[in-house]
Amino acid sequence: TSIRAVDQGAWETQFGLVPRGDPTIYEAQRPRPDVPTEVIEAEVESTSGVVVHISDLHFGSDHGYPTQSATTVQFSLLDRILRSVPSKPACLVVSGDLTTKGDYQGLIQGRQFVEKLRDAFGLPTNAVVIAPGNHDILISETELTRDFSNEQPFRDLTALFYGRAVPNERIHDIRDAKGRHFILGVLNSSRPRHLKTMDYGYVGIDRSEPVFESLGKLRLRPRDPVWAAVVLHHHILSAAMVEEPERERPVSMTLDAGELVALAHKHGVNAMLHGHQHMPFVGQV
Repeated sequence: TSIRAVDQGAWETQFGLVPRGDPTIYEAQRPRPDVPTEVIEAEVESTSGVVVHISDLHFGSDHGYPTQSATTVQFSLLDRILRSVPSKPACLVVSGDLTTKGDYQGLIQGRQFVEKLRDAFGLPTNAVVIAPGNHDILISETELTRDFSNEQPFRDLTALFYGRAVPNERIHDIRDAKGRHFILGVLNSSRPRHLKTMDYGYVGIDRSEPVFESLGKLRLRPRDPVWAAVVLHHHILSAAMVEEPERERPVSMTLDAGELVALAHKHGVNAMLHGHQHMPFVGQV
């Protein structure tokens, strides 16, 4: 019923010499400090209830229009997106890979493109939700991975876009003109830092659980209807097509997908929005 310290004499009287070697009692893991997840609020004029989700723009060498100038690409792609959205949306979600292979110029072009799309939709900046992808991180710079300084170019992008530094893991609470709340949690699934593991996603309970818990609390507040989603880059489910995996690339999955799905069910998340494999896909768990 209790644990108390004794001196060496008392121990030897009862048990003999003090054993030496591996310890037999280990300190339990300390509880995670309760660090509140930052909540970014926005109000929009939209009444449509539409959420626009785009992903994998890949400005840089892998972009879909490599022979055209960046300006031409941006306006042609911009028009295509605008034509596909029938009404003014409540928010815009960009689920990673704005650039290719961490290219800084691609990050600049990606940010400028998202800014043009934001302005065309008439959205406030805080109603745009940007999550990092594996190409937004300097995955080839292995010496930068220990202190996560390889995330700095992407952090610079979000700081310029939002006008201040924002954490990779955060929540956007967007209220439309009908009083409906769109609550979107952002996770960084691009934590594996080696070229051989870049196609796998991983978040980690230390980063995911605070976001889900905060999202769940916001969702339960007495107010108008709420739609809740979590945004990350990598897959939670394998894509709907059955095919032979590429020899040089593994099947793309978030390694802690089961944990994320369990948290989503626990905290009432309606959807998880991601990209990565460049194909339209809707799954259900």
